Amino acid sequence: MQEHQIDIPSQLKLWAETLGVEESHIVASSGEFLYKQWREDLENSKYGYPLQPVAQSAYLEDSLGKIIGNFEYKKRTPAIFLTHDVDYLNPTYILWLKKAIGRKKFSLDCFKDNFLDSLKRYLEVDKNFLKDSGGQLFIPAPRPPRGFKKYLIHKLIDPSYNLNSTLGDAFYKIVMDYRAEVGIHGSFFSLENDGNFKLEKRTLEQRFGRKITFNRQHWLNINSYQDLIAMHESGINFDSSLGWNGTLGIRGGFLRPYPILLDKLKVIWEIPMLLMDGVLFDELKLSPEKALAIACDWLQKVAMVGGCVAINWHERTFARSYGWGETYERILEWCKKEGFDFYSRQDIEQRIKEHEGKYISKTN
Repeated sequence: MQEHQIDIPSQLKLWAETLGVEESHIVASSGEFLYKQWREDLENSKYGYPLQPVAQSAYLEDSLGKIIGNFEYKKRTPAIFLTHDVDYLNPTYILWLKKAIGRKKFSLDCFKDNFLDSLKRYLEVDKNFLKDSGGQLFIPAPRPPRGFKKYLIHKLIDPSYNLNSTLGDAFYKIVMDYRAEVGIHGSFFSLENDGNFKLEKRTLEQRFGRKITFNRQHWLNINSYQDLIAMHESGINFDSSLGWNGTLGIRGGFLRPYPILLDKLKVIWEIPMLLMDGVLFDELKLSPEKALAIACDWLQKVAMVGGCVAINWHERTFARSYGWGETYERILEWCKKEGFDFYSRQDIEQRIKEHEGKYISKTN
């Protein structure tokens, strides 16, 4: 596949403007090195897992700030975007198998869980922190990919519920009752050439009766400009897939929304995904107290630069067999004490217009 060519000076100019500098002059050699780092973060991953050491700091913000000498952006109010990937509406044997292998514990307790009640508990928590609307849900409408091998992988790892089933109707009612925001949770192979992403998005828009402009790929499976272009061509203006599976770190060099230039006239906004429940508890195997402490340490970095990041707790993890919901509540309480704002979709869009996108006309 031919490498996607980008006007690097124009991209760097957009990134400098994101930090609040209307006119910027980036040293070419320094700028190209920074862009190369960012591109490696995008491309050097497999299924959302890093293929290189991950950054522990917002290297693009830090370096651009030093080059342009403007730190007004650090005075912005820090914020977190409250999001939930909705992978399952009820326990399934495939989920049980994945959970058992990951935890090396073959317990049937998860079949006693009520995932919709778990989701409602998260939305109740979000309601206490958000101003006017519910939390952001990333919802799948997966379609099977072409090819036997891909089909098997799809059956193993993609969500499998039917939005038009009885359970889907109950889920729909929860979304409406809590005024939750709807984004697409694109299936694992959906951005490849078979065009399923566009069809999945259309299915969601028809089911929920609204235009969808936000995406997070399942398994954070994004690693190319072609993925970003496919999203944008399907009507996505905001993505929150650039985070890491398996470890903690900053993917993309920013702790705030930033524009990714796709061509001379098009950008897609990326909202960095900094914290995810499965990474803290399943992959790093942290206790609730340790997970809370580490999450707050990372969010302190966001506070120091007036940043804005997404956090992601899955729909089912307030249930008893997981028990991760209390940590989510405690993280939000800590953020409240530290002066954070709490964002839904419309708040993110407003912030970008007023701050990160203030000097940028290409906000789509």
